[in-house]
Amino acid sequence: MMRIDALELVRYGHFADRNLDFRRSGTSDLHLVFGPNEAGKSTLREGIGDLLFKVPLRSKMTFSVGTALRIGGRFTTEAGSFQVYRLKKNKDDLVDAEDAPVRGNPFATVTDGFARELF
Repeated sequence: MMRIDALELVRYGHFADRNLDFRRSGTSDLHLVFGPNEAGKSTLREGIGDLLFKVPLRSKMTFSVGTALRIGGRFTTEAGSFQVYRLKKNKDDLVDAEDAPVRGNPFATVTDGFARELF
């Protein structure tokens, strides 16, 4: 089990410096993201996929940011909490809050055996 506590669209698609806080509030443990057409709901879904699985070589979310793409988040699992950022790079594309490469895949227990195409 993994919980998304926050998403940071630092430079992603047409978003810059947008933060979404999904921390639990009160007794609610469900968050709905809604808005008008072209508000960014699909971009957000795409960003979660890129964060969990890797930014594709031909990502459509680099149109305004190029290779400076950066999306991150804070997560909680049974093992604890962590914060990571995904970059558009071939190597060391997952970094921590200090930009140090993250070794291993902190999402492996959640995504193992799950294809991105099904996401």
